[in-house]
This record gives sequence, C-alpha cells and structure tokens, in this order.
Amino acid sequence: ARTSPRHCLAYRPVRRGRNSWTNWIADDRLKPSGAQVPGANGIKFGAGAALISVTDMNLIYRSQFATDGTAGPLAVAASDLRADDFAFGASGAAYIATHPAQTVVRLAADGTRTTIAGPDQGAAGSTACAFGRTASDANALYVTTNGGLWSPYRGVPQDAKLLRLDVGEPGTPLLPA
Repeated sequence: ARTSPRHCLAYRPVRRGRNSWTNWIADDRLKPSGAQVPGANGIKFGAGAALISVTDMNLIYRSQFATDGTAGPLAVAASDLRADDFAFGASGAAYIATHPAQTVVRLAADGTRTTIAGPDQGAAGSTACAFGRTASDANALYVTTNGGLWSPYRGVPQDAKLLRLDVGEPGTPLLPA
C-alpha cells in the first residue's frame, strides 16, 4: 500500500497489472491541515487491520479489514503522538519513529507508551523503522534518521544514521505469508 498525503487516500495494488492501483480508503481525516507536515504518512498492516499515521494531526488511526478486504471505518488508535513511520513487534506493540519529536516510542497493545531512544541514543530526526530479517538480528529495530535536519536537537543537527536498537522481541513480517 502507499499513501497520498495531499489527496487523503490510501491505495492498494490490484493484482491484474504491475502498476495498477485502486483507492482503498479515502477520508478527509487523512489529509494535512497545511503544507508543512504530511497527513497520512505511514501505513502498516497486521492483525486484520491497517494502522495509518497522520503526522500533521498527531494521530494514528486503525481501520479493520472487511471480509472482502475493503477498509472499515477509521477509529483513533493513538492520539497526541507524532508518528512518522512504525513497525510492529511480535507482541503487537508498534515501534514508532517520531521524526521532529526526536524519539523512538514503543506503543504497547494496551496503549502504554515507552520512549526507547532519544537524541542521546542517536534518534534525532527518526524517520523510518523496520525489524531485522535474519536470526542474528531478529530482535533488532533499525531506525533511519536525518540527524534532526528539519528540527535540530538543541539547535545543532546530528549526523544522519542507521540506528540499531535491541528491543527484546522480533518484528512481524511486513506482508502476510
């Protein structure tokens, strides 16, 4: 799936062609309020639902899949959380790169939030994350950063980097088997 931040849509691939896409969900709550920060920005699938981060609104929405694979109604899964991208752990927790908030946050399935990295651990400008894929890095969450280029920590950008965090659990596959 991919998102279109300017048009409040999420698309899904159609199996009939390589570059065939169809609207999967369209909702004004997915669009940005202005030009500086994206609306729908991250989307991941798991446990029969999609989570969609809406960076500009500091929200994460959940849309349960209907039996035919279409999107169900949007429901707020988390609020007051600046989310750029995220990855799911096997426990159901979402590990969230918060970009201008300069952190990586673990959002447990019960809603508990824990900051697992910040600027002192190298997470300034955390933009995207994914779990390792081999036995040696299954519990590793990899986080890309831009060093806080857009919003420098304490006024000074850090070097951009790929950060490895041992989070004590494996991730879930990006796509179901």
